[in-house]
Formats: sequence, structure tokens, C-alpha cells
Amino acid sequence: MRYAALLPLLASAALLLASCGDSSSSSDDHLSSSGDASSSGSGDGANPSVAIAPWPGTAVAAYTLIADDFCGGLAGQAHADTMMANRGMGMAFGAMVASCSDGDWALARERIGRGHEIINHSWSHMCATTVERCGSGPTYGPELFEQEFGQSTQGIEQNAGVRPTFFIFPYDESTDTARAYLKGLGYLGARAGEKLKLNGDVFDPFRPNFDVNWPEGQKEGMQQWGFVTGLTDALIAQGHGWGIREIHGVNDGWGPIALDSMRAHADELKRLVDAGKLWVAPPSEVIRYHDQREHYGAEIALAVDTTVYPDLDSLVEIDTVYRIGLTGEPLDARYDGRPLTLVVTGLRLKGEAAVAEQGGRSVTIRKEIRVSDTLVAAPAPEESATSAPVLQSPGWEPSDTLRVEFTPGDGPMTIRGTFLYYAN
Repeated sequence: MRYAALLPLLASAALLLASCGDSSSSSDDHLSSSGDASSSGSGDGANPSVAIAPWPGTAVAAYTLIADDFCGGLAGQAHADTMMANRGMGMAFGAMVASCSDGDWALARERIGRGHEIINHSWSHMCATTVERCGSGPTYGPELFEQEFGQSTQGIEQNAGVRPTFFIFPYDESTDTARAYLKGLGYLGARAGEKLKLNGDVFDPFRPNFDVNWPEGQKEGMQQWGFVTGLTDALIAQGHGWGIREIHGVNDGWGPIALDSMRAHADELKRLVDAGKLWVAPPSEVIRYHDQREHYGAEIALAVDTTVYPDLDSLVEIDTVYRIGLTGEPLDARYDGRPLTLVVTGLRLKGEAAVAEQGGRSVTIRKEIRVSDTLVAAPAPEESATSAPVLQSPGWEPSDTLRVEFTPGDGPMTIRGTFLYYAN
């Protein structure tokens, strides 16, 4: 871009400044001007792009651990609860609602407070298809949907204090009619896909695939991956998607997980989370992110320029403001509060000076640079000259990716800073 080519850009910025105003004055996520919005860019600063990341942060995949048969006397589930919570990771516990005691409900509320999710495992743990498919009975049909689905939903909401939004069918058997009934109750999804399989980044929330931890001696043909690292190894190797592991007890129950194996699994998950490779979350959180990512688009527009001047190396500094918003009608209240990671490319940021704001609060910007096709955190200023490629002009670093957390419903986001434009 030549320096003269920046003049139309500045004129459009002035118009945008007059029309956009301050982001805190509006609760609408959409930009007020679409003229400069872009979903793809040339990377020279005049035409940046923004997209919703597949998963939060830099994670390439998501993982969910679900313990079935909560309220079934499986005291060993407490180990999974504490091991996951102590490492800052949430999982899910499937309640057999008719079997839950006052003590179970108190424990459910405690687990929710530790970041876990209480999901619905039906009222009485009956088979939704046939004895032949489930291996035992009794069975039920639409005549008992209100009890098995509706009454159990109310029981969890009244006693745990949170309305459930994910369902796991006993014996992992379901029907189209049953899943449709759950949708009518406002559920976000159900574990009702194929066994022995992973999911891609895009999936049917009412038919996600999963793998079950079977008892020793019964795993052949019934369990695809080993418990400690097998499924997560396959997920990272796949490079995308969602993996779901079904367990029951730890040192007790059907197909028990050994205590040391549970600890090793939690350690492995934490290692992958800390490395930025994996997002570990309960099922409804994963679906909330997935559904919003598939529903919304993102757009970025130039808001205002305040200073333009070429430096000695034919680079142009512009102190400016970009505004980011979403496209698509707002989703309902079930999705409230679930932020999305937005990936901004095509901007060249000077140093670490950019400030992001949304809804009157500051938002952290993660700056990344590209070194040998590998994204890494930007080095400290004193390391820049030796640890990262820089442009010829001192003080400038190539910033290929900016990641910010955007909360739908909180209005547009602004990113303010000094950006680099090529003027030669």
C-alpha cells in the first residue's frame, strides 16, 4: 500500500467515527457500519479479518469426561470430582433422579460450585428401546416421557438449583422420538451418537459420538481407546473435534477406573490444557461454544485514525480503533455468558500497546507471532531482537494473530492501539 492510498482510509475512518460512537453505549453486538467490515483481508492493516476460533484459546480440540449413575451409591466418583476440580477442570455427573437423596443433592450443589455439571440420566434408569438392545429392562416409550424426561428435569432444577441442559440415556440407547422430546424441553444436547468414535469440530449436539470405559475382560470391540491417554492421544492426533469419555465409578461400580489411572488421566488432561492444546469442559459448555461458533459470523471495521506519518523505513504508524461485532440473530438465554475466542489477523501491532474493551470492561489480548510456521507467544521486548523475526524498522514486530475473548450480548468490542501499515 502506498502512502497516498491511506487517504481514502482516513476519510472512511472519520465517517465511521461519527456513526459508530462508543462501544459501551450499545448492547448490540453488530457493527453500525458494514462498509468496512471484512471476513478476509490482505494482511496490510487496511483490510484485517476476524474469525471465531474452533475452540477457546489456542485449543485444537475439546474433551469431556462424564460419570454416569450419580446417586447410585458410587462413592468413588468423589475421586474424579476432586482430582478434576483441583486441576481447574470441569466434568459431568449423570443423576438418576429418583434415586437421589438429600445428601446426594447437597453433593450435587457442591460439585456445581466446583465447576462441574449435573446432567440428566433419567428418572428411573429404564431402557428407551428394547431389552435386546439394552441387555436388560424394563423398557418405556412415549407414555413415560414426562416421567423419565420432564419429571427428572424438574427434580434436578428444584434440588440442584440449575436446570439441566444435557441428557445421557441409560444403556446408551435412544430413539428419534425421545430426542425430539428433550429438544422440546430446552435441552442443548444428548449423548446419543456412535460408540468408539470421536467427533469433528461440527456435530449434531443430540448425536455426539463417545467411548465407554468397559470392565476388564470385556473391552474387545466395546472400547476403542485406553483410559489414561488413549482417547486424548487420538484427539490431538486428529487435530480437531470433541472427544467424550463415559465412565462410572473410580474403584467401584461398573467398569471401574483404578484410582491411580484416574489421577494419571487428570494429570494428562491438565498437561494438555496448560500446553494450549486441549479444552476440557462439561458437555453443555462445549455445545454452547459449538452452537455459537456455527451460528454467528464475526466482522471487523476501522473506527477512527488519529495520527499518520511515515517513518524512515517507509512504514506508517496509525493510532487507531477497530471495532469487532457479530453477525447473526442473537441466540436465546441458554447461551448467555459463554464467551467466544476471536482470532484477528492482518493487523500489525506495535509492541504490546493495544487495549481491548467490551461492555465497559477490559479484555485481555493474546498476541502471537509466527516463527517457522509455528505460533508462539510474543517474546518479551528485551528478547525481541534475538528471539523473533522483526521488520527493518526498530520497535516493530510482525503480529500475525491477536486472540481476544468476546462475550455475545455485551456489545461490540474495540481494539485501540498503534498499528503498522506498509507505505512503500
